[in-house]
Amino acid sequence: SYTWSLSGGDTMDTTGGRAKITWTTTGKHTLTLTSSNGCGDGVVKTLQVNVFSDAPTKVPTITPSGRTLQSSAAGASDGVTAYQWYKDDVAIAGATNSTYGAKEDGTYTVAYTNPCGTGPLSAPVVVSTKQSQTVTFEPIGDKTFGEAPFTIKATASSSLPVTYIVVHGPVTINGDVVTTTGTGTATIRATQAGNNEYNSAFADVVVKIQKATATVTLASLQHTYDGTVKAPVATTVPAGLQVSFTYNGSSTAPKNAGSYAVVATINNSNYTGTPHGTFGILK
Repeated sequence: SYTWSLSGGDTMDTTGGRAKITWTTTGKHTLTLTSSNGCGDGVVKTLQVNVFSDAPTKVPTITPSGRTLQSSAAGASDGVTAYQWYKDDVAIAGATNSTYGAKEDGTYTVAYTNPCGTGPLSAPVVVSTKQSQTVTFEPIGDKTFGEAPFTIKATASSSLPVTYIVVHGPVTINGDVVTTTGTGTATIRATQAGNNEYNSAFADVVVKIQKATATVTLASLQHTYDGTVKAPVATTVPAGLQVSFTYNGSSTAPKNAGSYAVVATINNSNYTGTPHGTFGILK
């Protein structure tokens, strides 16, 4: 005859010499079978059974060592009985241990599993035999708005060709030729896309574009007092730039007779200029 016992409070039907268990409680359970006859009890057999209600919720992490990938450990107390490895988001058949030897280049992830299903994926790890490369710009000095377009040059340590884009700032680029469109700072990026032997790489360079100096010519610097406000005239090259004046440091145009130190200042985002002169109102 056989005697069955079960820890954990679940229900068990042993009719016909077999144990049929209805699991109602998660966790670790011990099933015990004792055989006996008229001479006494025989060998006692035990079976450990882990019961789960949901797929794992814990997220594993991967520690790479060359091409050997090691998942963080987990066990039944974490709701985990096995592992599932993925390459490029596709499950790898038979890859259900805590370690995996990645023979092929690709992006690898792992998830914990149990009989209820598969848990969330780990962060990806890229395995590649490609070499790294660097991109380096030749020095670029400060530039002045309106000057002739200039050529930039960056090289990749792989000797593969690079391409350029404007990340931001007041310039345009055509191939390797840059044209200023304003003042301030511009960031230009050189990229090498990589190939079967090299990973991609890029580098940025910042170019400072200074204001250009405009020519300002002052005229009508002498007037005769008549009780009205007087002001000089400024002509700019390039034409049409806005100019403001100060008279002995004041922005108020004078009307009284006298001599005034006049400073003309260009108000423009791309040009600068501050010529000085003497402005007079005669009695």
